[in-house]
Amino acid sequence: MYPSSDYYEEDFLYDLKNDPFELTNLAKDDKYRDIRAQLAKELQEEMKKAGEKVPVIAPSK
Repeated sequence: MYPSSDYYEEDFLYDLKNDPFELTNLAKDDKYRDIRAQLAKELQEEMKKAGEKVPVIAPSK
């Protein structure tokens, strides 16, 4: 990843409450698809508010 990129791919998602040591990466787990989409949307909205370019945030492959 490069700063100020137009494209990002999800890399990491951890359930810090149930996995505080970040042992299980949930970024590719389909059960968390809606959560990942919501987090991507929130990040894009915050970037827009900050005057940054709004990138594409693609699901993890």
